[in-house]
Amino acid sequence: MDSLRVILEPILRKYLRDATRARVQRRMTAALPEIARKMAKKQVTPEHAAAGVVIRDALFRLWRSVISSGDLADLVRDLQDDRVVAALAPRVTAETPVADVVAWTMDEALNLAF
Repeated sequence: MDSLRVILEPILRKYLRDATRARVQRRMTAALPEIARKMAKKQVTPEHAAAGVVIRDALFRLWRSVISSGDLADLVRDLQDDRVVAALAPRVTAETPVADVVAWTMDEALNLAF
């Protein structure tokens, strides 16, 4: 029985991680247009703000679309923001559409989380 557990545990762990990532990604993807619209409305875009500010705001809004607690979404953002900003800031210019920044941020956040 122990040998069966040794074989099944890694498979189940990977399956659950992949399933969780897929659910989180679906919720974030569904929220992308609304997040980009709200950021544009508040002028939190590469045209009006520094890349780091735009990426951090997108990161918070993405996690907030999945986590109902703003405090927990803040915590996750704070845990990830240095690495996400470092990875994305060089790609962001004043001409970069905010929707692209939000999508790139989602990809980076998911890669870090899962």
